Amino acid sequence: MSTQTNHCPRILVVDDDTAIRRLTSYALRKAGFEVLEACTADEGARHVGDANIDAIVTDVEMPGALNGYDLAWRTHTRYPLTPLFVVSSSVGSDRRELPPHSRFFEKPVDPGILVAEMRAGS
Repeated sequence: MSTQTNHCPRILVVDDDTAIRRLTSYALRKAGFEVLEACTADEGARHVGDANIDAIVTDVEMPGALNGYDLAWRTHTRYPLTPLFVVSSSVGSDRRELPPHSRFFEKPVDPGILVAEMRAGS
């Protein structure tokens, strides 16, 4: 989504669990990423449209009209090269619902693993 070549990657973290969202955001900021936060997929979708986002970390189950799968697909449709990291604690999460090139992680996710994945993708 971003066209700049030398910039701090901007990551969108979307999770309705405040503690998880803040922990993930903290780890990414500490690793040198710029982080935007959203507490619903609806809010996350607005960020995707308004900001240059280089990657998204999203929970699946959240309140609102959209869930994490919806956010992932909307982002993929508009920005197919944006890395998508989908996390869920739900045993019933269907990974087949993910867009191509997405990564799925079961909660709880070690923030260090997400940092490593972000660095590998940048």
